[in-house]
Amino acid sequence: MGDGSFSTKPEAQRLAIEDAIVHVQGWLHALLKEPTPLVALRALKMPVLLMQGRETPDSARAVTALLAQTLSQVRVLSFDGLGHMGPMTHPAPVNAAIDAFLMQNHSLAGGG
Repeated sequence: MGDGSFSTKPEAQRLAIEDAIVHVQGWLHALLKEPTPLVALRALKMPVLLMQGRETPDSARAVTALLAQTLSQVRVLSFDGLGHMGPMTHPAPVNAAIDAFLMQNHSLAGGG
């Protein structure tokens, strides 16, 4: 995110990023060592919300494109002005999108 950018973020954003750091090792495994082939994800029959920031690096956007082509019930949502860390830097629009998606799919999740 650039030299010095972390220290200029509001405290709430810095704390959210610090809390997320503990998951990096698990994400590394998921990205580089997960043995499940992409085609196996076609078997998932639940709705999936796939989100990305329009400023996300090309490598992550490529993963999003592969998942969007593979998942059978996917809704792709792109956020203007957000990058890869959008959930940390701009939680309000990301959380609102997740909330709306969950409300739309409430009955599918067993919520009645």
